[in-house]
Amino acid sequence: PGILTRDTLPDSIAFNLTGISSRAVHVTANDNISVVASIESFQRSESTCILPVSLLGNHYYVMDDSALGNSSDYSEFMIIGQCSKDSVKIIPSQNLTSGALAGVPFTIVLQPGQVYQAQADSDLTGSEVISLNHSETAVIAGAVATTVGSPGCNGGTVNPFYEELFPVNTWGKNYVLLPTQNAEDWFRVLSE
Repeated sequence: PGILTRDTLPDSIAFNLTGISSRAVHVTANDNISVVASIESFQRSESTCILPVSLLGNHYYVMDDSALGNSSDYSEFMIIGQCSKDSVKIIPSQNLTSGALAGVPFTIVLQPGQVYQAQADSDLTGSEVISLNHSETAVIAGAVATTVGSPGCNGGTVNPFYEELFPVNTWGKNYVLLPTQNAEDWFRVLSE
């Protein structure tokens, strides 16, 4: 108990293109554990708590952020297939770099351990992800580079945005936030 283990993933498994890849990482243990995934690159970093498979669901709305708009900076989300072959319906809120149109549903098929990544030049918040087989899937939203909050906040620093999303069936009506001292605190609310 209380022992921290840090593993670094090799660059060779990185995935940064729109489409399907077989590069998901599956973490298992004999005892209960907590997992945090972090991105550390140059002077930028971001972390997210990874949900246990038992907490995953089959219906998500994406909460994302806008990328800065450089040619390689995208707003994005990833869908991770879990235990069985799954057909997943996606309704993007913006046109995707793959050519999929905003508001037009399309379906992909994921095998266990496969990842689908969607990317857009605009904020993908509000995109909908539904497992048609009612399988548990994971959805992680992000942006390659963004300034969260006001564009000039913290002198215009740029960081990635990376967050595992909670499925709709876990959403609630009451939340508690903690304001911080000497910072610009803000929050976003997404409804079903």
